[in-house]
Amino acid sequence: MKHLKHNSFLGEVTGTASNINIYGTKKVVIESFKKILECNESLIIIKTCDSRISIWGNELVLTSYSSGFAEITGNIDRIEIDDKKNKTVR
Repeated sequence: MKHLKHNSFLGEVTGTASNINIYGTKKVVIESFKKILECNESLIIIKTCDSRISIWGNELVLTSYSSGFAEITGNIDRIEIDDKKNKTVR
């Protein structure tokens, strides 16, 4: 298991539908993501096939990642899911 912190991994993984599991305010697990767009101690943004997931908080750490799996721990304040299907292109 790898312990990553603050922009040390901005890799890409292929996948289809994503699963998001939230464990209270301390842990989020995302399965089948495409790419980690941003990773620092207050914001982690993960791109999936059909959305962008933003996790806000403090002391956030990407504690584990593998093919299609990411685990984020820390003090989670807010999770936003931006659905690409509802966006308009200008």
